[in-house]
Amino acid sequence: MSPMLRQVTLLIFGLTLIVQAQNKSWDDCQSWSEHYPNYLRQSAAYWVTNRTSQVILGSWLVALPILIQTDSQTSESFQDAALLGADAMLFGEAWGRIYAPLTLVSLTALETWAKPYASSQKYQRLEYVVTTYGTVGVLIQSLKTLTHRLRPDHTTNNSFPSGHTSVAFSTAEITRQLYGNGWGGAAYGLALVTAVQRVQSDRHWLGDVVSGAVLSMTIARALAPGKTEAGTFDIGVSSLPQFDAPLLAISVHLPTVKP
Repeated sequence: MSPMLRQVTLLIFGLTLIVQAQNKSWDDCQSWSEHYPNYLRQSAAYWVTNRTSQVILGSWLVALPILIQTDSQTSESFQDAALLGADAMLFGEAWGRIYAPLTLVSLTALETWAKPYASSQKYQRLEYVVTTYGTVGVLIQSLKTLTHRLRPDHTTNNSFPSGHTSVAFSTAEITRQLYGNGWGGAAYGLALVTAVQRVQSDRHWLGDVVSGAVLSMTIARALAPGKTEAGTFDIGVSSLPQFDAPLLAISVHLPTVKP
């Protein structure tokens, strides 16, 4: 099974479970079938029209040609700097491959059935998680197929964008939206480990990693439930300690969406 087909299958399977769990009549099922497409349309519009999303995506589009032109130099710099040790390298790869989504989906599913949410919100959080992973997965796999970019280790032609990084950063933003900035910050730290691992292991160029992070984070923001009631979004840029490798980090401070 191809990666894209696997992503679509998991998305359909997850949404089917949600529908079966929350709907007890045909009328309820029809109501959900009307709600879900509208939810996707509103989220797509938010992704391209929200000012913060426009700034993030616009900055990425401006920076991407520069990143691509300097990919060889930055890749060598990451190899020389060796920011991560052997154990951190193993963890970063596993976190972006399976541990991040497995942990978050399991936690959200257990929470959905265990906590006494209002009926209108009971499955909203799980719907958000499943939809985000499915949407990010389909988009990333589509771009991999369309761009056909050779990996730095010359193994395959599916380097752009980084799938591991997109999973890790979508997990981080989902965590921030659902559980607050504290847990979200920790999840972003783990996502950064995955991002560095992908470049240091020579599996991805820096441009692949940055693209995966930006696309997945903004999609996770756009799909967040209740975002229209969350108020305005502000951007803040903070400085981070300098690394030997040319690593640029921008912190985007946004209000957490209420569950």
